[in-house]
Parts: sequence; structure tokens; C-alpha cells
Amino acid sequence: MVYRHTDVQLSFESFDCGLGTSLSPDNEWVKLASLIPWQKLDEAYQSVFN
Repeated sequence: MVYRHTDVQLSFESFDCGLGTSLSPDNEWVKLASLIPWQKLDEAYQSVFN
């Protein structure tokens, strides 16, 4: 498996679930996602791959 870092991060709000709808900003998962330090997690994950 190869890890490839990208500078573009999809947001939960823009995620297309395939039914022509998107997630509401009031959705509990969308709110939780905004609290997670994604950049720090990505940096930690990258450190595993040289």
C-alpha cells in the first residue's frame, strides 16, 4: 500500500453520498469532523512512510 499526501482535503459537507444529496452541516458526524486535527493526524501518518 502506498500513501500519497494531497493538499486537497474533501469536506464532509461536500461528500456526495450518491443519492444526489450532501450531508447537512448540522449532522453530528460533520460537527465531529470539524473538531479533529486532521493536519496533525496526516503528519503523524506520513511519518510512518519514508
